[in-house]
Amino acid sequence: MSISLSRLNKLITSQPNPLVAKELLDRYLTSPSSSPSLSPSTLHSLSLRLAKSPHPSLSLSLLNLFPSPPPSLLSSLSLLFSRLSRPDLLFSLLPHFSRSTPSIHSYNRLIFAFTRTNNLAYAITLFNRLSLLNLSPNATTYRVLVQALCRRGQVAAAESLLGEMQHKGIPPDPFAYTTVLNSLCRRKKLREAYRLLCRMRPRGSEPDICHYNTVIVGFCREGRPLDACKVLDDMSERAVSPNLVSYSAVVHGLCTCGVFDKAEGYLEQMVDGGLVPHFSVFHAVVKGFCGVGNVVAATRVLERMLSLGVTPHVETWDLMIRGKVHKLIKLTTFNLNCTIQELHLNIFSGWLPTPEYGEEHLVPEITTNCLIIAHITGSVREEVESIKLCSRIGRKRKGKEWGRQENNSTPQIWV
Repeated sequence: MSISLSRLNKLITSQPNPLVAKELLDRYLTSPSSSPSLSPSTLHSLSLRLAKSPHPSLSLSLLNLFPSPPPSLLSSLSLLFSRLSRPDLLFSLLPHFSRSTPSIHSYNRLIFAFTRTNNLAYAITLFNRLSLLNLSPNATTYRVLVQALCRRGQVAAAESLLGEMQHKGIPPDPFAYTTVLNSLCRRKKLREAYRLLCRMRPRGSEPDICHYNTVIVGFCREGRPLDACKVLDDMSERAVSPNLVSYSAVVHGLCTCGVFDKAEGYLEQMVDGGLVPHFSVFHAVVKGFCGVGNVVAATRVLERMLSLGVTPHVETWDLMIRGKVHKLIKLTTFNLNCTIQELHLNIFSGWLPTPEYGEEHLVPEITTNCLIIAHITGSVREEVESIKLCSRIGRKRKGKEWGRQENNSTPQIWV
């Protein structure tokens, strides 16, 4: 096959099918007039394309054409083989690492690839061989092993690696600490997690919001919100500002354990800090107060919610009505002198008149509407009649927007 090297490089590069490009290369190499000095960039590109093809093992044969395989190519191939879950190809790739210039970056990629293919033991073996290659592990090396050990449930071994990093003077990796903290919390070792959080600063790693939130969520998940409050107070002492995740976890945890007054206090603290909680956070506090009959406090939380422009969920309104919250009448500015027919019209039109907060905040459902009517009139018979009226509306709406007719500004009831 008589062809120049430049022409061959162009043919291989422009060939969309890597298998065809490999066939062209093989024919050239088997010809008598072939020259082994091919372009390294062409071989590099073709190797990666073959690794992504249905026959990734073909990429290994091209490595023999390099006098010394580039570490970047070996790193890329190790990652591609790990994504394919092919540990056999990783083991076949190992001899080529010995022919290449060793670098900690390429070996980090190789260690990571072995951990992703469930070969943690061999990854640790490579880690221990780094000193024989005159390579020093860095923070990335330790982080990869720490994450792999935590995935296998070996949290104690992962925590010992963090201490080894400090002993060797390697700058601590925040992601490695987050991984260990999360694993300890998920295995309900909360005391060990808090102890590790307190040891981070003496080790030279300043805890950030992610580390604190990991421990806070862990305490709240296990029904220990008061311990989470202690961690939250530690954040303020160390000039770390809690975020929505911090406060939301604490408020939900306190409500789950029935400490509603303290939950309301942290809710106010969150709002005073310029954070706007999700409606579910308000709902948890309202539900808690309504559950113990403290409807005055529930109304106070609801008013605070509306003043921030947060739209309550329909279940929040149902809780307020079912709890016989008399302040709801004042809150929604009902006109008690209106007739029952007018009251039906206002409620079933799908919106309640609220000049103070805006009508878009109040869109109660049928159950809520019926309870409002029964509460105002004090008549059980009226509640039954309201439910019947809702049923008739539902049968005759025929796909129309409930509560309003098209091209008509006046609310109507189809009866």
